[in-house]
Amino acid sequence: MEEQETTVRGLSPRRLAIIVGLTVLILVAVLAVAFYRELGSLIQPSYTRPVPVESVETQDVPVRRGSISKVLRLYGAIQPGREAKLALQLAQGQVVDVPVFMGQDVQAGQTLLQLDVNPLQRELATLANELLEARRELEDLIEGGDLAKKIQLQGQLRQARSALDQAERDLQDFAAGKDTPEANRAQAKADLAQAVLQLQILRTSKERQQQLDQLQVIYNEAEVKHGPYVLIEKPSEQDRDIELILRNDMLAKREMLDQARLQYEMEIRDAEHQVVVAERQLRDLEQGTAAGSSDAERRTREAAVKQATATVQAILAQLAALDQGASDVEVAKAQAKIVKLEGSVADAQAAVAEATLLAPFDGMVDQLNAYPGMVVSPGTVLITVIDTSSVHVLARLSEVDVAQVQAGQEVELAFDAFPGETLAGTLGEIPGFGTYEGGLTLFDVKVTFDASLLPLRVGMGATVGVPLLRKEDVLIIPAMAIQRDDQGPYVLVVSGSKTQRRRVELGISDGIDIEVTRGLEEGEVIRIPLMGPIQPF
Repeated sequence: MEEQETTVRGLSPRRLAIIVGLTVLILVAVLAVAFYRELGSLIQPSYTRPVPVESVETQDVPVRRGSISKVLRLYGAIQPGREAKLALQLAQGQVVDVPVFMGQDVQAGQTLLQLDVNPLQRELATLANELLEARRELEDLIEGGDLAKKIQLQGQLRQARSALDQAERDLQDFAAGKDTPEANRAQAKADLAQAVLQLQILRTSKERQQQLDQLQVIYNEAEVKHGPYVLIEKPSEQDRDIELILRNDMLAKREMLDQARLQYEMEIRDAEHQVVVAERQLRDLEQGTAAGSSDAERRTREAAVKQATATVQAILAQLAALDQGASDVEVAKAQAKIVKLEGSVADAQAAVAEATLLAPFDGMVDQLNAYPGMVVSPGTVLITVIDTSSVHVLARLSEVDVAQVQAGQEVELAFDAFPGETLAGTLGEIPGFGTYEGGLTLFDVKVTFDASLLPLRVGMGATVGVPLLRKEDVLIIPAMAIQRDDQGPYVLVVSGSKTQRRRVELGISDGIDIEVTRGLEEGEVIRIPLMGPIQPF
């Protein structure tokens, strides 16, 4: 009975040993697997799945043929065709009436301002009486002489003596070697030597080369500053703004460098042209000078001296024949007094006429600086009248761009008040002097155009596009497609599903497109990075 209870409630020692052994084996196996996995992770490198990087936005465009222009942008404003700043030249006094207002349309001859004319008329009457008395005094000095004849002869004598002096100076200059064929040839040789020297100075100018080198360094520095912001994979809004500012600064400095190079080349070409002109002038003088021309010129000038001398002597003889009742000194003083009074009377007459200020042409009152009761003096601008029937643009041209443009050149005009509208215009004469402002000399250039095509007003802003160079039927790509490294510019050419880097040579650019002179064929497709450079793949 006891043995049977042991069999039911428990296990036999043998079975118990088997169960314990199996349990131990299972535990050992589990520990071995865990140890193997841990050991494998220590021995083999871990593999981390790459996190996808946000791709750069791009655009594929074909290489095309077309025309492209390099354009110089000038800025200015619309100016009236005529402008008159009206001021009194001689009259002064009190303003009694100003029958116009600023902005009013006026017609030529219309009264703009009226002075009190009474004081001016009294001054004129006083001077006229003094002149009459002076003439009577002169008549009393002359007894029996023909006053009118004498005054006429004295005027002729002054002219004849002046002509004699000039003829003698001309003969002396010729004798000294001036204006002779030999002198002209010598001057032509000197001009040629000067032109050759100027050309040599330009070609070997260290100062100009240093200037170009300095601009190159400035551009390189701007490019270096811009580079790191281009390489940012996930730029922030601030990074994009900084990159845009640095890129614009870099492009501006590059344009300054290109303009300086172009100006230097044009100066050299101009100097070469001056040498050619001087050589041609010297050649013409050497071939065209006739033998004996010096003797003929000398005889002509000697004859002029003899003729002028004879004229002076004849007038003196006529004056001597006149019977003078007073000394020459007394008569001369009386005549001088009359001349002075005649000038004063003429000024007083002009002042009376000037008391009424009239509009010089049809136009509009642009500025009004006078009012009734105001006391004015000569030289003060009182009213400005402008002619709005014809207008032009007055643009400012920098000294670095003067050599690139010329009068009569066709230009394109754009106006701030009319976006998208353009008009054709013509560049006027470039003045011989400019205004120094902010480290540059600026020249005001007039641009004419047909103003009837748009409702323009004086003072509106305008942009003048001057084409410097135009090329037809050339390869063109967007300027954004150009990338650069240490070896120069390149583009990414699309080939199937991949792109490859290809070196290119560039021509002119209008700021949007750029010419490719070597490295691409028409119809090839290139990839444009819209947010910084990309790498081929």
